[in-house]
Amino acid sequence: MTTRIGHKVPFRHFIKEWMDHRSVNQEKMAGRLEVESGTISKLLTGRQRLSDKWLTGFAWALDVDVADLFRDPMRPTREELLEGLDDDQVEKVIQIISVIRGERSGTDG
Repeated sequence: MTTRIGHKVPFRHFIKEWMDHRSVNQEKMAGRLEVESGTISKLLTGRQRLSDKWLTGFAWALDVDVADLFRDPMRPTREELLEGLDDDQVEKVIQIISVIRGERSGTDG
């Protein structure tokens, strides 16, 4: 077994995609965060480290949670997929997912 020692690969973020989704360009983002647009460019390209402070700032400027920055804005959340469904519909969705995953649904039908 090989153990990797060294630099960890950072999590993939979707900040650029969220900026596009919210129609925020680098200049607007720089204005919202009160920094130079060059700083935004460095952060987005990985030339400057994205600290917790920066992630919090991007999330605030884009009106999302920090966790959202690590998911594609075009993919709905689990909550969004279930939004508006009644209890019976949610149960049917759970049964469908169980079948897809190869699990037993617990019902005979």
